[in-house]
Amino acid sequence: MGMSEQGAAADYVPYSGYHMEASNIEAYNDSEKSSQALKVEYDLTEKIKLTSVTARTEFDDVKLTDFDFSQANVFHSQTDYTLENISQEVRLNYTRNRLKWLINRIKPPALLV
Repeated sequence: MGMSEQGAAADYVPYSGYHMEASNIEAYNDSEKSSQALKVEYDLTEKIKLTSVTARTEFDDVKLTDFDFSQANVFHSQTDYTLENISQEVRLNYTRNRLKWLINRIKPPALLV
């Protein structure tokens, strides 16, 4: 990975046309994502339909990053977190000839950790 002329100027180092970064740690990034959704429709009458949509997403991230890109132990960061999101939507649809209406309620996602 090379350093640009603007990058060298921002770091107050001479620009040589090429700059090699080195790290003294074995960085890693292990991420996983899982998503599920369930949609249920129920006809209350011939003209009115109830629909429910529930969704869940889980994201796991474990990583070790060397932010100083040097052999010095200046700035390393290790993270390990899980994000879980559940959302719910309920719709009531009415259809009759040319008249249609929709009532919708979306519950904001809940973040569970």
